Amino acid sequence: GTLLTSKEIEGLELNVGRFTGDSPMGDPARDPNRLKSIDVFGGSYTVTDDLRVSLYHSDVEDQFKKYYANVNYNIPFNEQQALNFDFNIYRTKYDDGSDAALAFGGDGQDDKNTLWSLAAKYSIGAHAFILAHQRNTGDTGYAYDFGDG
Repeated sequence: GTLLTSKEIEGLELNVGRFTGDSPMGDPARDPNRLKSIDVFGGSYTVTDDLRVSLYHSDVEDQFKKYYANVNYNIPFNEQQALNFDFNIYRTKYDDGSDAALAFGGDGQDDKNTLWSLAAKYSIGAHAFILAHQRNTGDTGYAYDFGDG
């Protein structure tokens, strides 16, 4: 596959890629899931030293489309203390009749999944206290790989 990354504009990172094979860690076989192709594009932008946003999209041909967004906001109180908020959302829309939809518990028609999380972290010196919440909703489980279960 090919992945291109641009950092020509300060604070902005753009990524675009196309991959035509999959070789998961721990699996000696190349492309056991018969991946046709995956297209990826997106990027992240550092709005200020304390605010960063990201948005990505991927399309696994004939299987599913994924969307990802992140907002990370830091409130520094002084050199030793800060409060950080981190929000993530993943959205998967399975292609009708795809092997992936069936493998992750769907019925093969209009299957989708949304996974989101919000974490708050209070840092003081070398210590941190984190409170987090995560929610998973939808018709299917979250696709951690490229299909076939």
